[in-house]
Amino acid sequence: MKSVLVLNENGYFQDSRVKRECQALLRAGWKVEVITIPEEPPLGEKEKNIRLHFIHLPSGAGTRGFLPKFFRFRGANQEYLRIAGFLSFDIIHANDLDSLPAAVKLKRRTGAKLVYDSHELFPEQFPRTNSLKGELFRFLFRTYCTFLEKRLIKHADALITVNESIASELSRRYRIPKPVVVMNCPSLKERPSEYRKGENPFLQTFPQIEGRRIILYNGGITEGRGLENLVEAMSSIEGAVLIFMGKGPLENPLKKKVQDLRMKEKVFFHPPVPSQDVVAFSQWADIGVLPFFDNSLNIHYVLPNKLFEYLLAGLPVVSSDLPELRKVVKGNGFGILFNPEKPGDIARAIREILEPKTLEEAKKRVWENAPLLYNWEKEEEKLLQVYSGLLRDEDCFNLG
Repeated sequence: MKSVLVLNENGYFQDSRVKRECQALLRAGWKVEVITIPEEPPLGEKEKNIRLHFIHLPSGAGTRGFLPKFFRFRGANQEYLRIAGFLSFDIIHANDLDSLPAAVKLKRRTGAKLVYDSHELFPEQFPRTNSLKGELFRFLFRTYCTFLEKRLIKHADALITVNESIASELSRRYRIPKPVVVMNCPSLKERPSEYRKGENPFLQTFPQIEGRRIILYNGGITEGRGLENLVEAMSSIEGAVLIFMGKGPLENPLKKKVQDLRMKEKVFFHPPVPSQDVVAFSQWADIGVLPFFDNSLNIHYVLPNKLFEYLLAGLPVVSSDLPELRKVVKGNGFGILFNPEKPGDIARAIREILEPKTLEEAKKRVWENAPLLYNWEKEEEKLLQVYSGLLRDEDCFNLG
C-alpha cells in the first residue's frame, strides 16, 4: 500500500485543511500517518483510520518572541525526525515552513518524494506594529524564515498552496514554477440537505434576538482582525445583531467594549462549535463578516476557510477589500466590500447588504452558485492529481 507521512504543527483536529487532505488520501487508497502536536479531539470527533503520532516540545518553546519560537521550531523538527525513524513512507507531506527542514532531511535519508504545502506566506505572518520591539521581532522572523524557505523549497518535488496570489508570490520570490492551488473549501457533504430545517440554534441560546437579522463572525477572536471596529460599526445598525462564534484572547476586551458602548442587546458571544457543525450553524445567520486589517502581506492575500463556510451555508458576505476576497465576494456578486479601518464604512456595507431586496437576491445567488464554484470535491481532485503525478515521476508544478 502507498504510504504518506504528514508533518503538521497545528494539530490534526484543529487544522481543517490537513484533515481534509489526509481523509482524501485515505479514500484514494493511501496509508496515512500524521506527526503532530498533542491535542484533545473536539466533542464527537474521532480518527480511526489515520494513525496520529504526537511530538513533545521542549521547555522554553512558545509562540511569542523570536527565541521561544525558534526553540519550538527546532524542537518540533527534532521530534519529526525521531518519530519518522520508526516509520516507512513513500511521500512526505510538509505543512508550512515549520515542518520543511525535517521533511528535507527525511527525503535525503529515505529517498521519499516531498510535497510542500504552504498554507500562507510564512515569513510574512506577523503584522506591522508601532513598537520597536515588535518591528525587531518581525524583521528577525521574516529574514530568518525567508532565508530558510529559499534554501529548502527547491528540494520539494511538488508544491501546493491556498490561492493564486500566494502561488504567484512564491513563484516570483523564489524563482520556482508556480505552485498548484488547492483552496481551503469545505466539502459539499457539510452543506445541509434542506435549508434551515429544524430549530434556530442561535435563538435557543439568545431568545431575545428573535425577529432581528443575524450578522455572524465565525473564527478566532484575536487582534488584527478588525473586531473592535466591527463592534463600533454596530452602534449605527438597527434591526440586526452581531454574533461572535469562537474564542480567543480578545474575547474579554471585546465584551468590555460592548458593555462600555452599551450594546449588550446588539452584540453576543457564542462558543465555538465542532468543525463539522459550522456550516449547519451558520445557515441560521443572514450574513457573514470578515473584517481583516491589511496589516501584513500574509493578510493582504488572505482567503480563509471561513469565507467558504459562509458561502456553503448560503450566507452573503461583507468583507475587507483585499485582492483574493475581492475576487470571490465582489467578482461573483456574493456580497459587499468595505474598508476595515473605518467603522462607518463597515456599517455602510452591512446596511447595504441588509436591504430586503438586496439580501434576498444575494442569498439566492450564493445558495445556487457558490457550492458549484467552491467545494472540496473539486480541490481534492487537484491534490490527488499531484500525488498521482509524483508516483509517475511527472513534473507536479503547474498542473492544468
